Amino acid sequence: KGEDAKQFHDANSAAGIYQSLALEQIFGGMKEAYRKESGKRNFKNLPELQEWLSEYLELRAYEHADLLEKMLRGISRVSSQHTRESVLKYFMDMFSIGYLNVVFPEGNMDYFGIYALGDPAFAAIMKDKNKGIALLVRTLIDKVMKEKGA
Repeated sequence: KGEDAKQFHDANSAAGIYQSLALEQIFGGMKEAYRKESGKRNFKNLPELQEWLSEYLELRAYEHADLLEKMLRGISRVSSQHTRESVLKYFMDMFSIGYLNVVFPEGNMDYFGIYALGDPAFAAIMKDKNKGIALLVRTLIDKVMKEKGA
């Protein structure tokens, strides 16, 4: 949605619609899960939010690894110039700008922790290349880029 989303796709394109649906299918329910856990955890604390977000994303990504792979394959095919790093950056930006910031818009104090700290928490999670969602995403990117011959 909005100006930030234009960097990823035309909102009316098949690829853009597919990516939006895939993100919702894979990570949908985050708002409800956050709400349930917010009474038990201090989500204004970055390490605590990061731990919860990592657990949630890992569970959902592995549950929908086939769909995540299809989405990453589609991203890799957008440009012949895509590298592993550019596909990863595209995915991370798409998730942060196109999903997190839409699901948890600024201003709703019920979700203050995630809209204020969600982006840095997600970036930190994705830096740990050897576990969780970061490992899965990188493994899938390697697979689709190998198929592409890159």
